[in-house]
Amino acid sequence: KTFDRDAINKAIDAAAAAGGGTVNFPAGTYLTGSIRLRSNITLQLDRGSVIEASNDPATYDAPSNSLIWGEGLENVSIVGSGLITGKALLRSGGNMGDKAIALTLSRNVTLRDFSLLYGGSCAILATGVDNITVDNVKIDTNRDGLDFDACRNVRVSNVSVNAPNDDAICLKTRGRIGFGRSVENVTITNVLVSRSEEHTSELQ
Repeated sequence: KTFDRDAINKAIDAAAAAGGGTVNFPAGTYLTGSIRLRSNITLQLDRGSVIEASNDPATYDAPSNSLIWGEGLENVSIVGSGLITGKALLRSGGNMGDKAIALTLSRNVTLRDFSLLYGGSCAILATGVDNITVDNVKIDTNRDGLDFDACRNVRVSNVSVNAPNDDAICLKTRGRIGFGRSVENVTITNVLVSRSEEHTSELQ
């Protein structure tokens, strides 16, 4: 019930100022609006930890409108067997958060081992990201699962995506980064996609 956004971002900023490090989420529920990632940061989600999206529009950073976001980053990771839940996120645009994870113009990104329930308009959106690995991630969402927009060197493996209302995995180039850029070098292996309307209440 405690609103944790400021404490989480303060921990990330402190680790980044020290040259990078790991911000650990022990078991428990963390109610938060936008979490802004920094370079050389790992978010470690321990088993039993839940990052829960706030239903207060004022707690989301414009223009990202995302639960976890970053731009111009390098060497960032979200790992561990915790859960990210975005039931409060919108499925379309508005003044509320509408994406679970959104990274832009970044490189060397690892997303591994966690579960994501309800991602708003997009559970994971990578735009202009180079060298991104998504491995052993479970996604059960209410619109798009994985969107790779103008990304290069993408590796997706051992992932399940349930997306009954839109794309499970989407490769595209929409020009959102302000210049033309192709999608290149994408490998997708051992992935299960489905369209079940019965969302799993507990993915861990």
